[in-house]
Amino acid sequence: MAPWLFHRISGIVLIPLMVFKLYTGLAITRDLPGAGCDMKALHCGTPTVDKLLLFFLVFHVLYGVRLVLIDLGIKWDRLLFWLATILGVVIFGGSYWYLFTG
Repeated sequence: MAPWLFHRISGIVLIPLMVFKLYTGLAITRDLPGAGCDMKALHCGTPTVDKLLLFFLVFHVLYGVRLVLIDLGIKWDRLLFWLATILGVVIFGGSYWYLFTG
């Protein structure tokens, strides 16, 4: 139940995060309404948004694959949960280290 609920909530959270990143990214390269001259600072200066986006995206994808496999008839719910969680921690940790440190 928890992975299913997290998958739904993360999908909802990803929408405003993606809209924010796309809008600020487009505002840098194009003349968009409401885009001031500080859009580059807003787009590049928000590591918290980037970290949240990475976290929710990794786990949303992995729990989504888990749900598809369960829908296809695989009965190993608990094993799939732990595999998705461990793989998510490894992918997130590695990506976090590569992107946000040094």
